[in-house]
Amino acid sequence: MDDLSVAADSGWHELDGVRVDALKVDFRNGKYGTGNFSKPSVQISSSSPEGNDEEVKSDIDGLTRLDNGKSTIKALRDLKVALNFMSCPIS
Repeated sequence: MDDLSVAADSGWHELDGVRVDALKVDFRNGKYGTGNFSKPSVQISSSSPEGNDEEVKSDIDGLTRLDNGKSTIKALRDLKVALNFMSCPIS
């Protein structure tokens, strides 16, 4: 998940904070998949010199560009950060 871009040039839609927050609630409540239309997907290009399919990289952050699912990836990242923070030992 950390190698997927949520930059402005990734995905077909701009990042939607309201949607991200709603997805975080769904994830916390175990409801993911009950109302989502599709799983996140990445952009693929067949323009390599060898003719192989390759993931398209973001010009902004160099990570793999999403085709769909930017809000989902952002929500999962936010929850991962929160979980890592909560599981850190207090010194």
